Amino acid sequence: DNRSGRDAIATASASIIDNSKCAMCDAAAQPSSWKNDVAFTTMSCCGLSVCKACMDKASAEKLKEITSKAAEMKSASTPTDPARRNDDDSSPPSKKTQPPIKQTCVACDMPVTNDKREHVKRLLTLAMDKRHPISQYLLAREGLEGNLRGDPTKWLIKAAEAGYPPAMTELADLYRTGDCGVEQSYVSAKIWYEKAGDYAPALFEIACMFRDCVDDEDTSNVYMRKAADQDYPLAMQDLAVYLCSRGDEDLLDESIEIFRRAAEMQVGERAIFQNPKFKDSIISCQYMTASLIMLCAGDDDPVPAEALRWAKAASMNGHEQAKQILSDMEETLALSKMMSKNKISK
Repeated sequence: DNRSGRDAIATASASIIDNSKCAMCDAAAQPSSWKNDVAFTTMSCCGLSVCKACMDKASAEKLKEITSKAAEMKSASTPTDPARRNDDDSSPPSKKTQPPIKQTCVACDMPVTNDKREHVKRLLTLAMDKRHPISQYLLAREGLEGNLRGDPTKWLIKAAEAGYPPAMTELADLYRTGDCGVEQSYVSAKIWYEKAGDYAPALFEIACMFRDCVDDEDTSNVYMRKAADQDYPLAMQDLAVYLCSRGDEDLLDESIEIFRRAAEMQVGERAIFQNPKFKDSIISCQYMTASLIMLCAGDDDPVPAEALRWAKAASMNGHEQAKQILSDMEETLALSKMMSKNKISK
């Protein structure tokens, strides 16, 4: 059977693409971890994954090469001894023609393309010929953004059926909302969210579905806590806000601790903080940490150092309410200092 033979070849080819580690340094990806979405980049030309450290290193080396080439061109265009030039010679100095710097994939050395059609074509090759789930998912994303002819959900389904957690989550999202021609079904959404296992974005989304669509807060909190336990910023913020609203002192302490963990990601998880999807949540958690610590402060220490620290961090990140609370803190500190001086003088 020719078709079976082609399938066997395609399956064998797919096994060549190993996304369990960085193609450059062999740094291992965490199985089903949402942090892989931030820590690794999958190349559209070869389908290999490269960790952020190697991507940053390659970018630095490329920048160094560009700077070096620019210096060489500048040096070549400048006469070695301008005083010896013939005053009557108004011709410009000769320039060495430098070949353009080749932009290539750090994993396979294939030329990088900025052309959207070529990018989609490469993804299509990997998705069809090698049945590469990540490329199938990325191809679906291109389709959902209008960059691919035909129904993009077929590629999303293929990637989801291959067990790729981001694809499972996004397919579940479509069932939940009924977008892109998918028939709305909370049952199907739940099935696909749960198939994604412990993948934090799926846990967060199913928690939101139970809370917003099914009105089942208890079940929602079970899933939300599982996502928050993986330090998923959106879930941490959501869970901490819920705990804070319960009016229980023990839950308030837990809420502050969760907000604090999220706030610290600006330093401890820099790549996650720089991701636009998570940055606002982390900054909001910095503000909430400062606010709640202030709420619990006593008269002997009206502006705790930690509250001031997080208010400054959120303020520097552009949070408007944090700027106001920081101003109030500084005013309180100034007033306290002045009162202390008055007591000493008396």
